[in-house]
Amino acid sequence: MIEFNVDGAPVQQGSKQAFGFKRADGSVGASVVDVNKKPLRAWREEVQAAASDFAGTFIKHEPLQVDVVFRMNRGVSVKRPHPSVQPDLDKLLRAVLDALTISRIYVDDAQVVASTQVKRYALPHETPGARIRVSRIEEGETP
Repeated sequence: MIEFNVDGAPVQQGSKQAFGFKRADGSVGASVVDVNKKPLRAWREEVQAAASDFAGTFIKHEPLQVDVVFRMNRGVSVKRPHPSVQPDLDKLLRAVLDALTISRIYVDDAQVVASTQVKRYALPHETPGARIRVSRIEEGETP
């Protein structure tokens, strides 16, 4: 099992925007990009930097569990007890899973067969970010 902390405001992945274009030969093509490209890139780089010591920990086809606690920034005027607003929890997880693949923690995020994720406000003594744990699911173990 590996566990590490990432500081920085978590950023979601998922929203895409397509741009159509016409090629010189008359055919039509499209380019698809993330809507929040710069913040997403910065967040992924933070996750990759925090994960860098663990590259190559897990081998191909090894079943894994990923558990993430996202610590969100609470605005000064926010009174709600839970961050029940954007960003979406599943999209936050997708950004982390892709960053872990890029970091070579595992070969492919398809290896992740179980996960838990929590989105909560950072406590007064905490910084926004995420606590990430990746563990093997041993043979005969039920996730």
